Amino acid sequence: MTQAFKNPGVIIGFTRERPCLGRHADNVCLAVSGAVLEGAQAGVRSLLAQKCDALLSFGVCGGLQENLKVGDVVLASCVVQQDGTSYASDARWLARLQDRTRGLPFVQTGRLLGSDVLVPGIKAKQELGLRHNALCVDMESHIAARGAHKQGVPFMAIRAVVDEVATEIPSTLYTIIDADGSYRWGALMSVVMRPSHWGAVFSLWRHMARASASLRRVAQGALF
Repeated sequence: MTQAFKNPGVIIGFTRERPCLGRHADNVCLAVSGAVLEGAQAGVRSLLAQKCDALLSFGVCGGLQENLKVGDVVLASCVVQQDGTSYASDARWLARLQDRTRGLPFVQTGRLLGSDVLVPGIKAKQELGLRHNALCVDMESHIAARGAHKQGVPFMAIRAVVDEVATEIPSTLYTIIDADGSYRWGALMSVVMRPSHWGAVFSLWRHMARASASLRRVAQGALF
């Protein structure tokens, strides 16, 4: 199948998400945000400086609705910011992806919320999902969408749920992974020394594996 774009750019949160792109990983311009605002902004600037003719936000997200389970994949119809500003995904790109994933029951289409900060709490996720009518939240898509719209290039987001809306993730777990996706061993050891967090660590590892598997299945087809 002929690829619609000649020089697509992809932004991910961590380098560990790169293998989920499968065969596409070596054929795109790639930026890693490190799941921080400044990293996302720098990554999008880099992709646009490389004259990318399309931007894809790809990776994991947090669920904001009860019907969204770990491993479910969201094709973003649009990305909304917390101030209410929204950016529509490219309609033809979205339609192609919907057609190619029609046989995958874990794929949904809906609104995605972009946040400048992590949203780990159950109550906060429930409130944001209700307020913005969004299926999920991440920290890169709104930056990529805003940059793409400003530059006049097509935008799309594909995100897999790693934590459900009713899942509480201890804030300390967010400190164990560095911006490049590697472990911060000092922080990891501090978590290991807290048996009360062991269950959450194991669950997050399992959930990440399931979300990654879903992303790989979607990427087996044509992404662009």
